[in-house]
Amino acid sequence: IYIAASEGHTEIVKLLLDKGADIRDHEGETLIFAAANGGYTEIVKLLLDKGADITVRDYDGETPIFAAANGGYTEIVKLLLDKGADITVRDHEGETPIFAAANGGYTKIVKLL
Repeated sequence: IYIAASEGHTEIVKLLLDKGADIRDHEGETLIFAAANGGYTEIVKLLLDKGADITVRDYDGETPIFAAANGGYTEIVKLLLDKGADITVRDHEGETPIFAAANGGYTKIVKLL
C-alpha cells in the first residue's frame, strides 16, 4: 500500500484501505507522508477522509506538512492547513515547515504558512 501511495495509485490505495491495510510502512512512516512527498493530492484527500493523523512524525521529526512544503505542493499544504496542521512544529534540526518551503523557493507556500 505504501508503494501505491508513493506512486499515486489512488484506486489501489482506496481498495487496500477498504480491505484493512496498515497505513504505516516497516519504518513507521504513514501513507500520508508518502502521498504528500509525491504530491498526490487525491490520495492525501482520501487519507484525510479516512482520518489520517496529520500530527504523526517521521524519523526526522517532521509532520506531513513538512513533506508538502518541502515538495512545493501548494494544494496539499492547503488541505493540511484546513485540517489544522501545526505550522509551528519543529523537526529534529529545529526547522519549521515555512523554512522547508523557503529553502525550496516556494514563495506561494511561504505566504500560506
